[in-house]
Amino acid sequence: MGQLTKIPKFTKRSDPVRVYFSRGKFFMRSASSLTGSRVKEDPAFAKTMHNAGVLAKASKLASQVYKAMPTGKQHWQYQKLTSRAMELLKHDLKDEEIVGYLSELFRDHNFKKR
Repeated sequence: MGQLTKIPKFTKRSDPVRVYFSRGKFFMRSASSLTGSRVKEDPAFAKTMHNAGVLAKASKLASQVYKAMPTGKQHWQYQKLTSRAMELLKHDLKDEEIVGYLSELFRDHNFKKR
């Protein structure tokens, strides 16, 4: 990835490079042939899409517990809840069981940053 010293005048999506702005600077990288529709439809990405679905469900379950937490909560706590929910979903636990486990985890003060 190269950093640019001047702002490019014009770039097209069909160009072999992509220019983007991040952290106050312009960068360029080579273009990828990968598209969102290909990831969603190509059988080669079936496992990726399955894992995305598990993450979406885990996120919703973790959100229920996170919203019930008192003030002063931090984003890493939500991430940890989501991670635990994903683990439990992979073991085929029901949604209610997962929310109960996550709530208990928080109540027992086993919820510290590691």
